Amino acid sequence: MSITGKTGDARREAEIALDKVLVEMVTSNPAKTLRWSQNVGSIETGKFADLVVITKSDQRSPEDVPDSPYRALIDATEKDVRLVLVNGEPRSGDVNVMATLKPVNYEVVSSERACFSKAIDVTNPALPKGSQTFAYLNQILTAALNALGGDNPPPGGGTADDSNTYSYLKANIPGAAGLTDAQFRYELTLFAGLDPRGRLNLEGIQLSPVLVEDDHFYFHLIGGDVSEGTGLVSDANPPFGLYPTNLNQIQGQGNPFNQDDYCNRYFGLCH
Repeated sequence: MSITGKTGDARREAEIALDKVLVEMVTSNPAKTLRWSQNVGSIETGKFADLVVITKSDQRSPEDVPDSPYRALIDATEKDVRLVLVNGEPRSGDVNVMATLKPVNYEVVSSERACFSKAIDVTNPALPKGSQTFAYLNQILTAALNALGGDNPPPGGGTADDSNTYSYLKANIPGAAGLTDAQFRYELTLFAGLDPRGRLNLEGIQLSPVLVEDDHFYFHLIGGDVSEGTGLVSDANPPFGLYPTNLNQIQGQGNPFNQDDYCNRYFGLCH
C-alpha cells in the first residue's frame, strides 16, 4: 500500500472514531454521568427501550467525512427519522410505520417546505391530562405565548406601555383572577422585571413551527441574513420584537449556516 493510501485510511479511521465520540456524548456518556447507565444510554437487555430508527441519507457530507453509522446519525434530520420509541412505546416516525404500530392513535404533522409528513402520538391515558392531543397542546401553547403580549401589544412586537392589560394571563394563572389590573401588573413586574425603557419585560411570541424546515426565522437567523445598519434579522414576520444579534458563527471561512447551502445539504427542499 502506498503512503498516500495509508494516510487516507488513517484519516478515515480517525474521522469515524471522532464521530463515535460525538454520538456517545449524547447517548451513553450522559447516562454514565447521571448514574443512569443501568437503565438507559445503550441498547442492552433489561434497559428501557428508548430507541430511534433513522434512514441513512443518500447525500454525502460536503466535507467528505467518511461514511459510518455514527455519521449517518449525526447528519440525520427530522425527515430521516423512521421511528422513535420511548420505553418501547412508539411515539413518532414515518406515517406508514406508526399506522402499522398504532392504527388509530396518531396525528400527522407535515412540512410544506420540505414535502414530507411524520406521525406523532403524545397521549398517555395513564397520566393526568394524558388524553390531550398534540393539536390541542399546540393550540394552547400558541395562545399562551401570544398572551404574553397582553391585550394591546404594540405593532411589530416588543414590550408594551403601562396601559396594557393581560386578561388571558389573569384568567389562567391560579389566584390571579381576583386581582385588579394594576395589582396583577405589579406581580408580573416582580416576576419578569422591566426592560431598559421601564416597560414590563414581557412580549408576545409566535410558537415555532413543529418542523424546523418550516421555521423561516431560524434560517434567517443562522444564515446571517441581517439588515445593514440596523443589525436586525431580515425577517418580514419575526416571532417577537427584534433586537440586534451577535452572529458570531460567521468566521473567516464563511458562514456554515448559509441558508441555501444548509437547506440543500440536509433537507432537499421542494421546488
